[in-house]
Amino acid sequence: MNGDVFGYSKFWLDIENITFPSSEPDITLDEAKEIAETTVNEKYPGTVKSFTFKSAQVGSDTINLCWNDDSELLYYEKEMPIRLVWPFYFQVELNENPEEEQDNHRIHYLTVVDAHSGEIIRLYYKDISIDARKQFREKEID
Repeated sequence: MNGDVFGYSKFWLDIENITFPSSEPDITLDEAKEIAETTVNEKYPGTVKSFTFKSAQVGSDTINLCWNDDSELLYYEKEMPIRLVWPFYFQVELNENPEEEQDNHRIHYLTVVDAHSGEIIRLYYKDISIDARKQFREKEID
């Protein structure tokens, strides 16, 4: 409000020796959506009536491929190629408890799926908590 800077950070990735996989995905967007749906339905069988998907990229109505730019993963996975991913949000309509459905229509659950391997890099829904970064946060770092 007063124009003073109270914080600043920067992250410069040295991409000179970084490799990138093919920009052509092995996993289609429909397959990535199905991976997310299957993960939720296996944990909560019969509870979700339908899924609605939307872009996780600000200003885009289309779900697009992108290079994973998560600074924590880029830092710790230095030897791996930078991942090509499908990032998207999903909302659910429930089969039961219609009184809860309004709440579910407002919640957007972030999902990130590797476009080559199909691995879920990030997905949160109820008590499903998949986050590839978690393994690095749990390690004691010297």
